[in-house]
Amino acid sequence: MSDETAWSHLLQTFREGKRFEAALPGLQAFELNGEDIGVLLNNPSTELFAWMMEGAGDTPVRLSAVEPPPDAPLPPRRMGARGLLGWLRGATAIEGLGLFTTSDVFELHGVQFAVLPEPLRPVAFGELVEVRVLALNCTSVPHFLTVGITAQKGVVQSPRRYELALDPGVISMAVLPIRVCPSSPGVVRLDPVFDVDEVTAMRLLQFAARPYAKPVQELLSVVAGVTVVAAVAGLSPVYLASNGSGGRPDPIRLRPDLVRPLLAAAPRAPALLRLANLR
Repeated sequence: MSDETAWSHLLQTFREGKRFEAALPGLQAFELNGEDIGVLLNNPSTELFAWMMEGAGDTPVRLSAVEPPPDAPLPPRRMGARGLLGWLRGATAIEGLGLFTTSDVFELHGVQFAVLPEPLRPVAFGELVEVRVLALNCTSVPHFLTVGITAQKGVVQSPRRYELALDPGVISMAVLPIRVCPSSPGVVRLDPVFDVDEVTAMRLLQFAARPYAKPVQELLSVVAGVTVVAAVAGLSPVYLASNGSGGRPDPIRLRPDLVRPLLAAAPRAPALLRLANLR
Protein backbone atom coordinates (compact mmCIF):
# COMPACT_ATOMS: atom_id res chain seq x y z
CA MET A 1 0.00 0.00 0.00
CA SER A 2 1.39 3.33 -0.94
CA ASP A 3 2.21 5.73 1.88
CA GLU A 4 2.21 8.74 -0.45
CA THR A 5 0.37 11.80 0.79
CA ALA A 6 -0.91 14.81 -1.12
CA TRP A 7 1.99 16.84 0.26
CA SER A 8 4.62 14.25 -0.73
CA HIS A 9 3.07 14.04 -4.20
CA LEU A 10 3.39 17.81 -4.59
CA LEU A 11 7.00 17.70 -3.42
CA GLN A 12 7.86 14.88 -5.81
CA THR A 13 6.32 16.69 -8.81
CA PHE A 14 8.16 19.87 -7.85
CA ARG A 15 11.51 18.10 -7.50
CA GLU A 16 11.06 16.46 -10.92
CA GLY A 17 10.93 19.93 -12.48
CA LYS A 18 7.37 19.53 -13.76
CA ARG A 19 4.68 22.18 -13.76
CA PHE A 20 2.16 22.47 -10.95
CA GLU A 21 -0.54 21.46 -13.44
CA ALA A 22 1.17 18.06 -13.76
CA ALA A 23 0.48 17.39 -10.08
CA LEU A 24 -3.29 17.77 -10.41
CA PRO A 25 -4.16 14.21 -11.60
CA GLY A 26 -2.32 12.74 -8.63
CA LEU A 27 -3.92 15.20 -6.22
CA GLN A 28 -7.35 14.30 -7.57
CA ALA A 29 -6.87 10.77 -6.25
CA PHE A 30 -6.85 12.18 -2.71
CA GLU A 31 -10.36 13.63 -3.26
CA LEU A 32 -9.22 17.15 -2.48
CA ASN A 33 -11.06 20.36 -3.27
CA GLY A 34 -9.90 23.91 -3.85
CA GLU A 35 -9.97 24.77 -0.17
CA ASP A 36 -7.74 21.76 0.59
CA ILE A 37 -5.19 22.96 -1.97
CA GLY A 38 -5.23 26.35 -0.29
CA VAL A 39 -4.37 24.70 3.03
CA LEU A 40 -1.53 22.71 1.46
CA LEU A 41 -0.02 25.82 -0.13
CA ASN A 42 -0.91 28.43 2.46
CA ASN A 43 2.63 29.69 3.07
CA PRO A 44 3.55 32.33 0.44
CA SER A 45 7.22 32.14 1.44
CA THR A 46 7.68 28.56 0.26
CA GLU A 47 9.16 27.51 -3.06
CA LEU A 48 6.10 25.38 -3.73
CA PHE A 49 3.80 28.37 -3.45
CA ALA A 50 5.93 30.31 -5.96
CA TRP A 51 5.93 27.23 -8.22
CA MET A 52 2.14 27.08 -8.17
CA MET A 53 1.80 30.81 -8.83
CA GLU A 54 4.16 30.66 -11.82
CA GLY A 55 1.93 28.32 -13.85
CA ALA A 56 3.01 27.53 -17.40
CA GLY A 57 4.59 30.93 -17.99
CA ASP A 58 4.41 32.98 -21.17
CA THR A 59 6.09 30.76 -23.75
CA PRO A 60 4.06 31.37 -26.93
CA VAL A 61 2.08 28.61 -28.61
CA ARG A 62 1.78 29.10 -32.39
CA LEU A 63 -1.36 27.80 -34.11
CA SER A 64 -2.03 27.38 -37.83
CA ALA A 65 -5.58 27.14 -39.14
CA VAL A 66 -6.96 23.72 -40.05
CA GLU A 67 -10.28 22.54 -41.40
CA PRO A 68 -12.70 21.73 -38.57
CA PRO A 69 -13.00 18.02 -37.80
CA PRO A 70 -16.47 16.48 -38.26
CA ASP A 71 -17.16 16.51 -34.52
CA ALA A 72 -15.99 20.10 -33.93
CA PRO A 73 -18.47 22.10 -31.81
CA LEU A 74 -18.86 24.93 -34.32
CA PRO A 75 -21.65 27.50 -34.55
CA PRO A 76 -24.15 26.37 -37.23
CA ARG A 77 -23.77 28.29 -40.51
CA ARG A 78 -26.21 29.64 -43.05
CA MET A 79 -25.83 31.57 -46.26
CA GLY A 80 -25.56 35.33 -46.01
CA ALA A 81 -24.05 38.46 -47.45
CA ARG A 82 -20.44 39.27 -46.75
CA GLY A 83 -19.87 41.41 -43.73
CA LEU A 84 -17.68 42.04 -40.75
CA LEU A 85 -16.98 38.49 -39.54
CA GLY A 86 -20.06 37.54 -41.50
CA TRP A 87 -22.81 39.23 -39.52
CA LEU A 88 -22.66 43.02 -39.46
CA ARG A 89 -23.84 43.52 -43.04
CA GLY A 90 -26.72 41.68 -44.60
CA ALA A 91 -27.94 38.34 -43.31
CA THR A 92 -26.07 36.60 -40.53
CA ALA A 93 -23.58 34.16 -42.04
CA ILE A 94 -22.81 32.32 -38.81
CA GLU A 95 -25.86 31.67 -36.69
CA GLY A 96 -25.69 31.80 -32.96
CA LEU A 97 -23.55 34.95 -33.03
CA GLY A 98 -26.32 37.48 -33.40
CA LEU A 99 -25.56 38.81 -29.94
CA PHE A 100 -22.54 40.59 -31.42
CA THR A 101 -22.84 44.23 -32.39
CA THR A 102 -20.40 46.68 -33.94
CA SER A 103 -19.17 47.51 -30.43
CA ASP A 104 -18.03 43.90 -29.83
CA VAL A 105 -15.69 43.53 -32.83
CA PHE A 106 -12.28 45.17 -32.82
CA GLU A 107 -9.58 45.85 -35.37
CA LEU A 108 -5.83 46.30 -35.17
CA HIS A 109 -3.55 46.70 -38.23
CA GLY A 110 -6.07 45.11 -40.59
CA VAL A 111 -7.02 42.16 -38.36
CA GLN A 112 -10.50 42.00 -36.83
CA PHE A 113 -11.39 39.89 -33.81
CA ALA A 114 -14.04 39.23 -31.19
CA VAL A 115 -14.22 37.09 -28.05
CA LEU A 116 -17.22 34.83 -27.73
CA PRO A 117 -18.92 35.64 -24.41
CA GLU A 118 -19.18 33.14 -21.59
CA PRO A 119 -21.79 33.32 -18.81
CA LEU A 120 -20.70 33.91 -15.23
CA ARG A 121 -20.63 30.35 -13.93
CA PRO A 122 -19.07 28.35 -11.10
CA VAL A 123 -15.77 26.60 -11.76
CA ALA A 124 -13.88 24.07 -9.68
CA PHE A 125 -10.17 24.18 -8.94
CA GLY A 126 -8.32 22.75 -11.95
CA GLU A 127 -11.22 23.06 -14.39
CA LEU A 128 -10.65 23.69 -18.09
CA VAL A 129 -12.40 26.76 -19.52
CA GLU A 130 -12.50 27.49 -23.25
CA VAL A 131 -11.67 30.96 -24.48
CA ARG A 132 -12.94 31.28 -28.06
CA VAL A 133 -11.71 34.05 -30.36
CA LEU A 134 -13.05 34.79 -33.84
CA ALA A 135 -10.54 36.48 -36.14
CA LEU A 136 -10.49 37.81 -39.69
CA ASN A 137 -7.44 38.99 -41.63
CA CYS A 138 -8.65 41.79 -43.92
CA THR A 139 -5.31 42.27 -45.68
CA SER A 140 -3.68 40.62 -48.69
CA VAL A 141 -0.85 38.98 -46.73
CA PRO A 142 -0.75 36.39 -43.93
CA HIS A 143 -0.91 37.89 -40.45
CA PHE A 144 -0.33 36.77 -36.88
CA LEU A 145 -2.75 37.72 -34.13
CA THR A 146 -1.24 37.35 -30.68
CA VAL A 147 -3.68 36.52 -27.89
CA GLY A 148 -2.53 36.81 -24.30
CA ILE A 149 -4.65 35.56 -21.40
CA THR A 150 -4.07 37.70 -18.32
CA ALA A 151 -5.38 36.95 -14.86
CA GLN A 152 -4.43 37.03 -11.22
CA LYS A 153 -1.16 35.16 -10.75
CA GLY A 154 -1.65 31.47 -10.16
CA VAL A 155 -5.14 31.33 -11.64
CA VAL A 156 -4.10 30.30 -15.17
CA GLN A 157 -1.93 27.19 -15.16
CA SER A 158 -1.98 26.45 -18.91
CA PRO A 159 -0.14 28.51 -21.56
CA ARG A 160 -1.19 32.16 -21.55
CA ARG A 161 0.06 33.37 -24.93
CA TYR A 162 -0.94 32.20 -28.39
CA GLU A 163 0.05 33.28 -31.90
CA LEU A 164 -2.71 32.69 -34.46
CA ALA A 165 -1.62 32.40 -38.10
CA LEU A 166 -4.37 34.03 -40.20
CA ASP A 167 -4.73 33.61 -43.95
CA PRO A 168 -5.97 36.61 -45.98
CA GLY A 169 -9.76 36.94 -46.02
CA VAL A 170 -10.42 33.88 -43.86
CA ILE A 171 -12.60 33.81 -40.74
CA SER A 172 -11.00 31.53 -38.14
CA MET A 173 -11.98 30.54 -34.63
CA ALA A 174 -9.36 29.86 -31.96
CA VAL A 175 -10.42 27.46 -29.22
CA LEU A 176 -8.06 27.94 -26.28
CA PRO A 177 -8.55 25.58 -23.30
CA ILE A 178 -7.42 27.42 -20.19
CA ARG A 179 -6.74 25.59 -16.89
CA VAL A 180 -7.96 27.75 -14.00
CA CYS A 181 -6.88 27.24 -10.39
CA PRO A 182 -8.52 30.01 -8.33
CA SER A 183 -7.22 30.48 -4.80
CA SER A 184 -10.14 32.46 -3.37
CA PRO A 185 -13.94 32.37 -3.72
CA GLY A 186 -14.14 35.86 -5.24
CA VAL A 187 -15.06 36.26 -8.90
CA VAL A 188 -11.98 35.99 -11.12
CA ARG A 189 -11.57 37.41 -14.60
CA LEU A 190 -9.64 36.28 -17.63
CA ASP A 191 -8.71 39.26 -19.81
CA PRO A 192 -7.72 38.48 -23.40
CA VAL A 193 -5.23 41.05 -24.72
CA PHE A 194 -4.27 41.30 -28.39
CA ASP A 195 -1.41 42.41 -30.57
CA VAL A 196 -0.76 42.41 -34.33
CA ASP A 197 2.46 43.27 -36.15
CA GLU A 198 2.05 46.26 -38.44
CA VAL A 199 2.83 45.32 -42.05
CA THR A 200 2.46 47.04 -45.42
CA ALA A 201 -0.24 45.26 -47.39
CA MET A 202 -3.25 45.90 -49.60
CA ARG A 203 -6.60 45.71 -47.87
CA LEU A 204 -8.86 43.01 -49.30
CA LEU A 205 -11.98 43.64 -47.22
CA GLN A 206 -12.98 47.25 -46.82
CA PHE A 207 -15.49 47.16 -43.97
CA ALA A 208 -13.95 48.51 -40.78
CA ALA A 209 -14.33 47.53 -37.13
CA ARG A 210 -13.98 49.39 -33.86
CA PRO A 211 -10.35 50.35 -33.11
CA TYR A 212 -8.74 48.13 -30.49
CA ALA A 213 -7.46 49.91 -27.40
CA LYS A 214 -4.00 48.44 -27.00
CA PRO A 215 -2.48 47.96 -23.55
CA VAL A 216 -0.24 50.75 -22.33
CA GLN A 217 2.86 48.56 -22.62
CA GLU A 218 3.75 45.95 -25.19
CA LEU A 219 1.90 42.66 -24.87
CA LEU A 220 4.75 40.73 -23.27
CA SER A 221 5.16 43.34 -20.55
CA VAL A 222 1.45 43.44 -19.86
CA VAL A 223 1.11 39.67 -19.62
CA ALA A 224 4.07 39.44 -17.27
CA GLY A 225 3.61 42.63 -15.28
CA VAL A 226 1.19 45.51 -15.46
CA THR A 227 -2.00 43.56 -16.07
CA VAL A 228 -1.13 40.91 -13.51
CA VAL A 229 -0.41 43.54 -10.87
CA ALA A 230 -3.71 45.23 -11.65
CA ALA A 231 -5.57 41.92 -11.46
CA VAL A 232 -4.07 41.08 -8.08
CA ALA A 233 -5.27 44.46 -6.83
CA GLY A 234 -8.75 43.76 -8.18
CA LEU A 235 -8.43 46.41 -10.87
CA SER A 236 -9.01 46.33 -14.61
CA PRO A 237 -5.98 46.33 -16.91
CA VAL A 238 -4.95 49.77 -18.15
CA TYR A 239 -5.57 50.44 -21.84
CA LEU A 240 -5.18 53.36 -24.22
CA ALA A 241 -7.69 53.87 -27.01
CA SER A 242 -6.58 55.27 -30.34
CA ASN A 243 -9.69 57.41 -30.40
CA GLY A 244 -12.98 57.82 -28.58
CA SER A 245 -14.59 54.87 -30.34
CA GLY A 246 -11.89 52.38 -29.35
CA GLY A 247 -12.29 49.64 -26.81
CA ARG A 248 -11.51 46.02 -25.92
CA PRO A 249 -13.41 42.74 -25.56
CA ASP A 250 -15.15 42.09 -22.27
CA PRO A 251 -13.31 39.80 -19.86
CA ILE A 252 -14.52 36.31 -19.10
CA ARG A 253 -15.71 36.16 -15.50
CA LEU A 254 -15.78 32.96 -13.44
CA ARG A 255 -17.12 32.24 -9.97
CA PRO A 256 -14.83 29.80 -8.09
CA ASP A 257 -16.52 26.94 -6.27
CA LEU A 258 -13.74 25.75 -4.00
CA VAL A 259 -15.95 23.24 -2.19
CA ARG A 260 -16.34 21.10 -5.31
CA PRO A 261 -13.77 18.31 -5.82
CA LEU A 262 -10.62 19.19 -7.72
CA LEU A 263 -10.83 18.58 -11.47
CA ALA A 264 -7.87 17.32 -13.48
CA ALA A 265 -9.14 16.42 -16.92
CA ALA A 266 -6.39 15.69 -19.43
CA PRO A 267 -5.09 18.84 -21.12
CA ARG A 268 -6.71 19.60 -24.47
CA ALA A 269 -4.69 20.97 -27.33
CA PRO A 270 -5.66 24.46 -28.50
CA ALA A 271 -6.93 24.71 -32.06
CA LEU A 272 -7.41 27.27 -34.81
CA LEU A 273 -10.30 26.30 -37.11
CA ARG A 274 -11.11 27.75 -40.53
CA LEU A 275 -14.78 28.77 -40.68
CA ALA A 276 -15.21 30.65 -43.96
CA ASN A 277 -13.32 32.41 -46.74
CA LEU A 278 -14.77 35.84 -47.58
CA ARG A 279 -12.65 36.46 -50.67
